[in-house]
Amino acid sequence: MCGIAGFIGESKNSQASFAILSKLFSKVEIRGVDAAGYWMAETGNQGRIFYHKQPGKSSDLVKSDTWKANVDININLALVHARGASRGIVTGK
Repeated sequence: MCGIAGFIGESKNSQASFAILSKLFSKVEIRGVDAAGYWMAETGNQGRIFYHKQPGKSSDLVKSDTWKANVDININLALVHARGASRGIVTGK
């Protein structure tokens, strides 16, 4: 299983939007704890793209300096992802 969340649109309060996205990112962890990542686009014609992925829980990534460094970015598109590794099918013989 995996979980994906995000938003599209311009925010009048980028820090509030980031706080909501952080909460979403932590909650999507229920769908997978093996890896987490994000992709964000900054508002404007010269907007930058930010992305990161790493093994582990999304709640751990949200607590990291890597995630917190994005708090002041005025993003207009964000996707967050929590991955659960496939365990395969076990059959008894």
